[in-house]
Amino acid sequence: MILYIGNIISSHGKTPTTIETLSKLFRGEGYDVETASDKQNKSLRLLDMLYAVWNYRKQASVVLIDTYSTANFYYAFLVAKLCQLLKMNYIPILHGGDLEHRLKNSPRMSESIFSNAHVLVSPSLFLKEVFAKYGYADVVQIPNNIQIDSYIFKNRGNVRPRLLWVRSFADIYNPLMAVRVLKELLDQGYDATLCMIGPEKDGALQRSKDLARQLGVRITFTGLL
Repeated sequence: MILYIGNIISSHGKTPTTIETLSKLFRGEGYDVETASDKQNKSLRLLDMLYAVWNYRKQASVVLIDTYSTANFYYAFLVAKLCQLLKMNYIPILHGGDLEHRLKNSPRMSESIFSNAHVLVSPSLFLKEVFAKYGYADVVQIPNNIQIDSYIFKNRGNVRPRLLWVRSFADIYNPLMAVRVLKELLDQGYDATLCMIGPEKDGALQRSKDLARQLGVRITFTGLL
């Protein structure tokens, strides 16, 4: 059995995360998968994650842990420590683009999580290379899942960029850069458009709208879809 630990919070108006798609695909391949947690309150979510590890300590052959770089880093740390205590194999799946900050500024916590893992998995080559710089040379890169047959290739002779930005509107994800990219393309004469999809998080949505107005570019803001 696979126990998958991560944030299952799309039902609370948040962007769906990897655990919500990958767990379904695992089940489709015939694996028995349990997940945690869908609690909206962060403290309750952490407790639910730890309880799941304890509850499935005898059934689970491996624990997958979605590992991010901000506050959710502490979820991964505590879940990993409990796995170590219970002698359970665990695999951190490295999602946080700013995990280098953790490797640099929280070296003991990072070493405690990552050095004792069964294996480290990174969806991106970027994070694989970052971890190699800090001595974690055996990170396995497994790209994020995508249904390739849903996307048909079309060779375009006349390029008309149709840009799509999908993320929570938070400064850490730099949505303002997308607005500036659109401006650059328009200034170079391209017939370009930009659609930005995602929920508000820290005021970055309004700042993106303000910048678009300041630069005189039209952007479609859909909110959460």
